[in-house]
Amino acid sequence: MRGINRLISFAFLAGTGGWAMPALADEPHPVEYVRVCDQYGTNYYYSPGTETCINTQTGETRRETDGGTVVGKTALASKVEDIDHRIQRAFE
Repeated sequence: MRGINRLISFAFLAGTGGWAMPALADEPHPVEYVRVCDQYGTNYYYSPGTETCINTQTGETRRETDGGTVVGKTALASKVEDIDHRIQRAFE
């Protein structure tokens, strides 16, 4: 008797699960994760949530202001540059 009840329950759940699938099958809207920053050339991308462009190869940052373009470096690029200068001074 238990086996028949389980079989009927399984068949019911499997049958109703098919009705729920079309609602789950709707594809989500695409999200733009990476915005390309074309105004400074290749390899520049916007930092998420800001209007700052970052060069992925050099770590250089650029941002347009009323006074012009502000150029800087990411924190990691600054640290790497500092270490490079320390190594150069050590071997001079």
